[in-house]
Amino acid sequence: MTLTCQEASLIRSSSPPKPPGCRSRSLRTAFTPTPPGRSRAASRGVRSRRTTFVEIGPVTAFAPTAAEVLIPFPNLRTGWGLDAHWAAIAAQRGWPIGIVDATPVGHTLRPVAADYPREDAIAEAQEFLRGRPYLRRDEIRTVGIQR
Repeated sequence: MTLTCQEASLIRSSSPPKPPGCRSRSLRTAFTPTPPGRSRAASRGVRSRRTTFVEIGPVTAFAPTAAEVLIPFPNLRTGWGLDAHWAAIAAQRGWPIGIVDATPVGHTLRPVAADYPREDAIAEAQEFLRGRPYLRRDEIRTVGIQR
């Protein structure tokens, strides 16, 4: 599936939802939600991976059907736990989700949880997930690879 920027919702951490000039670009993916990869898989010839879980940010794209359900985000300070909930919703609705390794990004500006207490983020995630469906760590799988 090819989504133009008008059709996809692009969410970037600490930024407006769509970058300037987005109209002229397309996002090619069969997944929803779709973040860029954070691994070296692209250097091994992997363009994308279909998975059961995608981590929130720093950039995530949503197809319109997913955006209608997942946006706006709940009022969370860090967003921890939200991705585990997305994975369960995707599984329930039969949405394919995956990671685009051909466009890798990394947490290089600052370490994860450098701007807030990690313990607070974990507590917030546990509270958010209480009573909601979510994917457990042992359920995370790569289910397909595109080279």
